[in-house]
Amino acid sequence: MTEENIKIKSLDDLNIEGIINKCNFKTQKLIIFLQYPPSQQGDCLFESSASFFQEKGFNTFRYDLYRDEQSEEKCTDTTVLKGISTFETVLDYFKDEYSSIHVVSYKSGAQVLACSNSKNIKSCVLWQPTYELSNLELISQSLALFTKPVCIIVPRMSGTSTAEDLYYKNTNCPNQFSTVQCSSFNFNEEDSEKEKELLYITLAWFERY
Repeated sequence: MTEENIKIKSLDDLNIEGIINKCNFKTQKLIIFLQYPPSQQGDCLFESSASFFQEKGFNTFRYDLYRDEQSEEKCTDTTVLKGISTFETVLDYFKDEYSSIHVVSYKSGAQVLACSNSKNIKSCVLWQPTYELSNLELISQSLALFTKPVCIIVPRMSGTSTAEDLYYKNTNCPNQFSTVQCSSFNFNEEDSEKEKELLYITLAWFERY
């Protein structure tokens, strides 16, 4: 298995920096990890997931915020519309190389996914989805048009949240709601079995499509 840093040029001529992890054999299956905005917690979860999915025959890609080519400083514009543009640019970059593209969103990455053009996506898994109240109307309208299979997985001891209900009840597509009995997806070494449970639920959904 190999790991490679790549840069994808955005529509506004900035760099989308990411890491692609590849299997030792040719595969048409790719998982894109989507978090908006990126954070260390999400990065750690995605990084630990990459080797798992590689062993199951999926290449994976996770990416960072924009960077300015000249200054190499991270840009601070992290609006949802910027997140959507970035994500769609990433999808466009990989669409001709992979026939089976799947997406894992984490927390508020779900709102970017819900509002993006999903025509090149096979299926999606939303880990602990959230949203910003200011984007509620846009998300609700977009979910009504979203047609790709969606699985929502949350850390839960009981009940559901308003955000989870929003994504689950408003998608007009095959969907599934699953829980992992833990307090959060911020796993440590003691939570390895819970992390495996999350990954196997995700894998089973992707393998259906």
